[in-house]
Amino acid sequence: MLDWVIVGGGIHGTYASNQILKAGRANPEKVLVIDPHDRPLAVWKRCTENTGMEFLRSPAEHNLDAGSGALKRFARERASGAAEFYSKYKRPSLRLFNAHCDHVVDSGNLSSMRHNASALSLSRKGESYIVTTTEGEFESKRVILGIGMADCLSIPAWAKELHAVSPIVHVFSTDFAAAAAREWSKVVVVGGGISAMQVALSLSKKRPGQVTLLHSREFKIKQFDADPCWLGPKCLNLLAREANFVERRRRVDSARHWGSFPEDVRRQAHGAMISKAVSFVENSVVSASGDSSSVRLTLEDQSLIEADLVVLATGFERCLPGGTMVQQAIAELNLACAPCGFPVLDKYLRWSDGLFVTGALAELVIGPASRNIIGARMASERIISADIPRPYRPRELSYYYYRSRRTG
Repeated sequence: MLDWVIVGGGIHGTYASNQILKAGRANPEKVLVIDPHDRPLAVWKRCTENTGMEFLRSPAEHNLDAGSGALKRFARERASGAAEFYSKYKRPSLRLFNAHCDHVVDSGNLSSMRHNASALSLSRKGESYIVTTTEGEFESKRVILGIGMADCLSIPAWAKELHAVSPIVHVFSTDFAAAAAREWSKVVVVGGGISAMQVALSLSKKRPGQVTLLHSREFKIKQFDADPCWLGPKCLNLLAREANFVERRRRVDSARHWGSFPEDVRRQAHGAMISKAVSFVENSVVSASGDSSSVRLTLEDQSLIEADLVVLATGFERCLPGGTMVQQAIAELNLACAPCGFPVLDKYLRWSDGLFVTGALAELVIGPASRNIIGARMASERIISADIPRPYRPRELSYYYYRSRRTG
């Protein structure tokens, strides 16, 4: 029997597996990470590459290793220096961050714990759990659901039917790379957040002046996608004391700076506007038509935009991650859910005895940062502390909380 089965091998699942080993909560042969992809962080790397991201929005303290200073030490050891960081927040380049992730996976031999399969169902067997996958069943004392949002892409109503037969693609879909690589003469990027801006700027390098960014409202400039208060006890304790889960959901949703981007991206956008590399149109699509080679968008002011590629950078819907597998587990195990459909958890992110969650599934406890890299650390800290009598808080994490409250 296994000690831990982790469903999901992205940022959250990989961080949890690393932290379980480094905290001495299990031996490697007693931990299994179930993921359908051949390599750790496959979806993360695909999505960030699709957007053309150069630097992360998160500071260097947010990384996959146990200590907040691990990524900076890694950068010094490989002599990459300050060139790999941006702004006073020391935001790492995507290249550096991914190299450090690979280092964490390799040095911890985390790949040896991976099982290439998709989880299908979750059931109880006495005091343990049975995770049924496309490649067999596994019994474990504990299970962590670290499932991402890949099955919750937000597709506007006007694009839902048309995108199957026309050149419309979501930036986070598996089809994006092939669609962007083919020859196109004019592209429209739909969206107003950081991903929309990044992909528009990236595509404009290929064909300057042939990219239009279509956004429905004024741009929102925020350094981070939530206030740093949500990384520490001040905001999280207020959330924990809220017993009404409708109100708790409202607080979490309102705390996220949806569709925002930091000042440096705004400056890049301004430069692209001055050079006319990207055209910016503030309007909304009311209808669309097209065929296999082009798309025609009708806007609210009845103007038309035609393109031979439309990229949806419209983020994710607020749907429950995990699809039918999680829905089956809720029914099978009689798991408690809030009115929004998300888990009702204790402070250790425990959904039931031995069943824990991380990532978006934990946002009614972890708050608006739950999906982020730091959310993986915050979640793993709580999950691990459920098995030991005293609260578990790494010194580095406490230091970051303190510093973020001072500088936030």
